[in-house]
Amino acid sequence: MTRNPYSKEEERLDTFELAEALFEDISHMRKMLTLPRPPNGFIRQISAPLRRLLVSDRDLKRVADCRVGRIKLEVPNVDAVKNHPDVQKLSVFALGGVDLFGAHFSDSCVCKGNQPILFRDPSDLTALNLERFLAQDCLFADGEWFSRGSMITYVANAGSGIHSPGREMRADHARIHDLRYVHTSCCDKNLQMPAVNMCIDGTNCRPNSDLSRNGLVTAPLFQTLAAAYHLVNSPDIVRLVEAIGVELDEHYS
Repeated sequence: MTRNPYSKEEERLDTFELAEALFEDISHMRKMLTLPRPPNGFIRQISAPLRRLLVSDRDLKRVADCRVGRIKLEVPNVDAVKNHPDVQKLSVFALGGVDLFGAHFSDSCVCKGNQPILFRDPSDLTALNLERFLAQDCLFADGEWFSRGSMITYVANAGSGIHSPGREMRADHARIHDLRYVHTSCCDKNLQMPAVNMCIDGTNCRPNSDLSRNGLVTAPLFQTLAAAYHLVNSPDIVRLVEAIGVELDEHYS
């Protein structure tokens, strides 16, 4: 078998500009998500780099492979929910476990008959490679599970992200579009309580992308913001950003 002569050092030099852009994107997203209130244009500023880094161009994988090797992203483990003996009682479930704009969002759950069921231990985490991170189911509604990757591409392409006005919606996004009236409540950091405010038909509520402490966020947008949170806070990404920071200091010194 012929060995590829293209070395990691050559790949690192070839991806320097991508690495610099990734460093800036991750740093900007991390800073933005810790603000007390979301800034104007935050949906575009989150959804565009997420799609580029994780879905379309896969810049993250190319930059990481030649610097720190294969990376994994740390996320809540949803298996306990999907394998729960009472999962058939589930009406809506939104995976949480993130801190956004000064507030903590825990899992949100609505069960048939309004019966509260403890589905998941908040401390149960798992580390997934990029493909499994995107494929992980993070939202259940109307008898169907939706993946994190589908949320990211929907928000970027059709859900007030970087889409073009008047653009026809993709068929696979139409079902997600129906979830725009499923909301996830904001939970105070000190309460750590799961809660959900659901309005399917839209007659008594409207989508609200304001993530203030008392605000609501549509389910697809929330899962996209949660994906950004998991990305910037995963230990492997923190290690990658630190390595790129050293590389930038050496290059510009």
